Amino acid sequence: MKKSEIQKLITPYLLRNTESYVVVFVDGIVIADLIPEQTLPQTLGSVSLSQQTCLTIKQGVFVPRPIHLLFVTTQNHANDAAKHYQNKIIVGAGSEVGVIEEHVVLNDAVQCHNITTHIHAKNKAKVVYSKIFNVTRAKQEAHLQLSLDAESNITTNHLIFGEVELQEKITVQLAHERALCVNNGLYDLAGNSKLFLDIAIWHIANDCESKVFFKGIATDVAQANFSGQITVREGALRTKARLDNKNLLLQDTARIVSSPALEIYADDVQCSHGATVGQLDAQALWYLQSRGIDADMAKQMLTQAFVHEIIYALPKFLQEKTAHNMHFYPVAR
Repeated sequence: MKKSEIQKLITPYLLRNTESYVVVFVDGIVIADLIPEQTLPQTLGSVSLSQQTCLTIKQGVFVPRPIHLLFVTTQNHANDAAKHYQNKIIVGAGSEVGVIEEHVVLNDAVQCHNITTHIHAKNKAKVVYSKIFNVTRAKQEAHLQLSLDAESNITTNHLIFGEVELQEKITVQLAHERALCVNNGLYDLAGNSKLFLDIAIWHIANDCESKVFFKGIATDVAQANFSGQITVREGALRTKARLDNKNLLLQDTARIVSSPALEIYADDVQCSHGATVGQLDAQALWYLQSRGIDADMAKQMLTQAFVHEIIYALPKFLQEKTAHNMHFYPVAR
């Protein structure tokens, strides 16, 4: 495939109003220097492209643009490299960087992809990591492992579009003092989607803080299972942890199961969790329609209100992505 064809192929998935550094993989093959002005300068870090992608940010560096790792699958029978991705991101002490990992499947064949990503934030590093699944009827199995050194800060954002079959495990290790990890997520499931999301937060060191906040929408016969567990080890004093999962069912045939849990083996902690699964408020729908708003628009407005809180917690470049992918604002399915 020619570079001009690839550029046309990926254009809908590039950030439109935000400058970024882009690394593109098509069917498992990296396309180097596809957009020269968007190539990561060597003064900031390096990208190693062998059997796995290894992104290293040097110590004490502020990366001014998000780094966009875009994985595109086009073939009906993609090669092994397109089925098994291993990504390692190492952020040097005191550095700040934003990374977007996006997976796009552009054919109708049902494929299986295994995606493993490990992020290591060294002392006082700050990382904003965003993972986007923009797929249709493709089976995905994903693992995200986060390691935080002392006083480091990782914020993750998960966006899931399309009719997916996804199983993802997120593991966070807070093994050094005064580390902070925030995990935000939004999934919108339609058709015959199946989502299995398992989040495990391990508090091992003193004075660490974690927050998990996911919202979900399901319609048609889509199904989701959300499992979140916070474990506070013995001796992890002054831990702060919060886990929330809120879900909206747009049809009676959709199903979401949410299972938050806490295991606490230390004193002097502040930990809590909560989960809800519900439908649109019938009284609110009636009220809007009584003011001349048709039923479809009323549903859209209430759905927008439901996701508003999480969307505006996202970086601006991700708000741009949600606006472009209108699955989050369904009028009628």
